[in-house]
Amino acid sequence: MSIEASNRAPADLTHIRVDNQDELRYWADRFERTPRELENAVIRVGANTQDVERYLKLKSYCK
Repeated sequence: MSIEASNRAPADLTHIRVDNQDELRYWADRFERTPRELENAVIRVGANTQDVERYLKLKSYCK
């Protein structure tokens, strides 16, 4: 797989699919987190992109 393909935005920007490695990598890079951190966030708050972003920001703020 090319680097460009892994950095391409998913078709659905409203939900994070952690079962898709390309999307997981895209969102992990986008939120500057590891794929595991992103998976944990989705487990906690669901796959809605805005909910995950809020959760990750709050988690960073509380450190």
